[in-house]
Amino acid sequence: MYTQWIFFWSFKTWWCQPWSIMITGTILLLIVWELLQSRWILLLLSGAILCWWILFLVVIPALYLQSFVKQDT
Repeated sequence: MYTQWIFFWSFKTWWCQPWSIMITGTILLLIVWELLQSRWILLLLSGAILCWWILFLVVIPALYLQSFVKQDT
């Protein structure tokens, strides 16, 4: 299972790797806070980034692994 997980990420470019997705979201939050210092905007943006992280770091890889397992059976 772990090798299939690594296999999934090996097809992705550098800007679509887990580390780059997390760094981009974190930097975006820091920039917005420094520029606007609005908790409400930061909260809304944090929610959007959290959804983005869950989608691209959890849901899509899990669906890929699930389809990979179905092909093996």
